[in-house]
Amino acid sequence: MKQHVFLIALLLVTLWACEKDENKLPTEPVLLSPANGSVVDLSKLEFDFSGGIDPEGAYVANNLMVSEDSMAWYEIKNHAKVFDCELEFREGQKYYWKVQSFEYDESATQVIAGRMTESKVFHFYTNAPIWIVLKG
Repeated sequence: MKQHVFLIALLLVTLWACEKDENKLPTEPVLLSPANGSVVDLSKLEFDFSGGIDPEGAYVANNLMVSEDSMAWYEIKNHAKVFDCELEFREGQKYYWKVQSFEYDESATQVIAGRMTESKVFHFYTNAPIWIVLKG
C-alpha cells in the first residue's frame, strides 16, 4: 500500500513538473492624454499612453487606433506620427482613441495570433473655430 501511495505521489509530482507555464497576455495599455472627454486644440494634439508589457519579457508593439465613430478604426503604426494617419482631424469634432498591444514571437519578427490586449476607449473633442462678429 505504501508503495502505491509513493508511486501515485511520484506520478503527480512528475506531471506537475512537466506542465508548461501559461503564457500571459501583455498588460493592458493605459491611456494618458488626451484625457477622456477633454477638449483639445488641434495645434497641440498629442497622444500619450503607457503601452502594454509582456509579463514573460517578450517584445510587445503598441499601436494607436483612432476613430470618428468608434466603429471604423484607423491604425497609427508603432512609432508613427499622427499626420501619417489616414484620418484627417477637423475642428469641432468628437474622436475616439485606444491602444492595442501585440505580443511577438521569440525572434520579435511575427505577431503571435491571439496575443493582443486592448486599452479602454477614450474620446475627446477638438476645439470649434471661434468667430467674432463686430457690430458697430
